[in-house]
This record gives sequence, structure tokens and C-alpha cells, in this order.
Amino acid sequence: MANLDNLATLIRTLSKSEKRYFKWSYPWEPGDKVYGDLYDMLEKGQIPIQEIKTKLKKIYPDALLEPASKHLYKMLMRSLRNYEADKSVENKLITLLGDVRILFSKGIFELCFSEIEKAKTLAYRHEKFGYFLLFARLELQYLTNLEFPDTDETALLQKQDKINDLLYHELFINRHASLYELLTYRYYKQGNVRSDKETARLNDLLLDESQVNATNKYSSFESDKLHLHFQSTYFLMTGSPEMSLQISKELNKLFQENSGLWSDSPVYYIYLLHGILTNLYFMKQYADIPYFLNELEQLKPTANSLLLLKQHLVYFHQIGLSSAQGKHKEAVAAAREYEENFLAKKILIPPNTQAAMYFRLAVVYFGVKEYSKSLHLVNEVLNTSGSFISSQLYVLGRLLHLLIHMELHNEDYLHYEIKSVERKLKKNKKLFTLEKITLQFLKKWLNMQDRTKALQYYANALAELEENDYENQLLHQFPFRRWVQGHLQKTPFLEVKI
Repeated sequence: MANLDNLATLIRTLSKSEKRYFKWSYPWEPGDKVYGDLYDMLEKGQIPIQEIKTKLKKIYPDALLEPASKHLYKMLMRSLRNYEADKSVENKLITLLGDVRILFSKGIFELCFSEIEKAKTLAYRHEKFGYFLLFARLELQYLTNLEFPDTDETALLQKQDKINDLLYHELFINRHASLYELLTYRYYKQGNVRSDKETARLNDLLLDESQVNATNKYSSFESDKLHLHFQSTYFLMTGSPEMSLQISKELNKLFQENSGLWSDSPVYYIYLLHGILTNLYFMKQYADIPYFLNELEQLKPTANSLLLLKQHLVYFHQIGLSSAQGKHKEAVAAAREYEENFLAKKILIPPNTQAAMYFRLAVVYFGVKEYSKSLHLVNEVLNTSGSFISSQLYVLGRLLHLLIHMELHNEDYLHYEIKSVERKLKKNKKLFTLEKITLQFLKKWLNMQDRTKALQYYANALAELEENDYENQLLHQFPFRRWVQGHLQKTPFLEVKI
């Protein structure tokens, strides 16, 4: 059961229309219901939890807060379920499942089986095979209980064969999904491969995926989607963004040809477009970005959380494109607009996605020498719970954190922090080449009288790193080479051409 902190978060994330629907469903007046006053106080979002408890105790001396909070939570969840009831195929199927069980228990059998058939047709048409199987098994259970009215043996066998076919396909999808989930886990936790050993481990997954794919007997949107997305992610991780992008475009075509299967819940497509735009950014194919960015902007999710996620990603890629094209004033303007619309309002975004934006904003402000602002944003990245942030993003955050302190001339702090970062990365086995040469450069910077030599060492080492397929992907996240050349040429690094 949710505690008051969970309730406060839930209420804070409600859209205006969701709040109106809740208050319309459960009207109250101030001082009328303890759960109503609790809701009003939590909605304001500025009253500490302990103060809320004290105020409610004064108004309702005999009331217990825990039962009131549990009741409010149940009411909110019921309201949200009702509000979303007809907005997606899955919600419609869940509603139908409840209706079918009620109809059977009330003895209204003809309508019950009619609703089951309706649900099966809807589930099959939208490739919700798990729901189809649920209704199909329920149908056979009810037919058995009623001693098979109006059902001959041929019809019974056909129903059973259909269940077996879809069970086999669901098993195939589950095996395929398991491999894709494992690959995606490695991507988010480890980033691109950075050693031959990691490549070999991915090749084992690729072989498993090929073997699973060979067993597919039934083509569906879900199975095709999983295969293409696995291939795209594999090539992205192994340093072949061109192949990854090519497959992602095939995947985008698949989505566009089957929009009826996902349009009510477009979260997967939102992340697909995000992946395509990220690939284009890394490959410096900036001319293609506006098309896919427009595709993302045109989506109109019904769920408020998805709408906010979409808007967040639009800002993320607009800022990235402006920075990459040297339009730094536009990038800063978009960054400030994003802060006003999202950060100032504390809008909730998935942690790793939010941390990626913090890092991108930190890079933008670093480029225009707003180092204190950049430092604050990097700290937001590093303060994100380790279980919710990718290893690659964390490492880049630590490196940028060091460079900011170098620019701020915090040399005493740098001595301590370099040792801390090195120790942390060694412990986690994440001390790869970029990290090593950056830490080595900073040590030289602190200890050498001729700091130009330290800068030159770093510039040469970074140039060699460009040829390393395992390492150069990280160089797209922050302009390390331009930054060091800016110091060598005594020029703002945003003006340096490489």
C-alpha cells in the first residue's frame, strides 16, 4: 500500500483532466472528509508531510490517518482506471474480462459467450495474443461447466488447435523477447562494447537470436518488431551505427504499416524514433534528423505521461541538433525553455532518460562557459540512483565533472577527486582507454610546470582514440578533442574546427 510520499507523487503527476475526473467522481467539501482534505493538502505540494499529519489531527481528532490514506489511494487508482478505460485496446479487454465473469455468474450465458467472441476478435485483430488465450481458455472452461451447449467435436478441436498455435507463438515471442531484454540490459548498463571479450559475449547472443528466429512458424508484428529491434541494437552496440540505422528505418516502416496495432499506446514507437534520432546524431547525418523529429512531434499520445515523455525527447534532440550544427544560441535558448517547462515544474521523466538530458544540458552550458550551471547539472546525473542510470552516462558524467573543476581552477579538489574516480572505475571494471587518458592528462596538468605539454599529450591521445571503434562512440557525447584544441589554440572551443 502506498505511503504518504507515494500518494504525494501520484497526485503530483495527475493531469488537469485526471484531477477534474477524480473530483467529479468523488465530490467533497473542505472539512467534510478526511481523505478529501488529505488530497487537497497533498495536491498543493508545498506542505511537509509532518505538517499535514498535524493539521489533519486538529481537524479530525478521532480519525486515523493510515486508513484515510489507504482509502484515498484506492479511490485514486479506481478513478484512473475508469478514466483510462476506453483509451487502449488492453483496457477495453480488461473491462470485457470483468464483464464476462459477471455475466456468467449471473447466468446470462448467451451474452457472456457473445462478449467472449467480441473480446477474442478484438485481441486477435490487435495481436494481443495473451489476452486471446485468456478469453479462449475461459470460453472452454465455461463450455465445460455448461456441458458443451451447441458445440460439436470438430468445433471443440478447432478451438483447442487455435489455442495451441497461439501458445506456441507466444512461447516463441517470449524466448525472442528474453534475448532482446538481455541485449538491451547490457546496452543500458554497459553501453557500447569496448573490448573483444564483450563483443564475443554479444556474438553468443546473436547466435541464440538467429536460432530462435529460425523456429518461428507464425509471422506477426510483434515477432518482426523484436527481430529488427534486436538486430538494430546489436549493431549499435558493436560500433556499426550505419547498419543499426538501416535496420531501424526498416523497423520504422514496419510501425508505419501497422499503426493500428500500437497507436493507442505509442510508447514503443516513441523510443524507436528516439533511437533513430540518436543514431543520426552520432553519425552526423543532421539533414535526416528533422524528418524523424517531425514524426516524433506529430504523435499524440492520450496518456499524459507519454505526452510529457514525447515533449521531453523533442527538446532533447532539438538541443542536440542545434549544438551539433554550431547554433549555440539556439541550443542555449532551447535549454532554458526546457528548464522552465520541465525542471522548474519538477515533471517526472524516467531516470536514465532524464539523466541523459541533464548531461546534454551540462554540455551546452559548459560550451558557453557557464561552469557553475554545468556543474549543477552534472551533479544531478551523478546523484541519480546507480540502478537507474547507464554505466556509460555515469562515466561521462564523472569525466565532465573533472573537466568543470579544472576550468574552475579547483585544483585542490581535483587531486582528491581524480583518485576517487580512478578507484571507483577500477572497482567496477570500467577503466577503459578514454577514462585512463583523461585521468592521466589531469594528473599531468596538475603536476607539470609546462601545462601545454599536458594538453598536447591529451590531444594526441584523443586523436588516436578516434581510430578505435570500441572507444570513439563516447567521443560523440562530449567534444573532448575540440575542447583540448581550444585550450591549445587559446580559442573558445566552440569555434574550433576539427
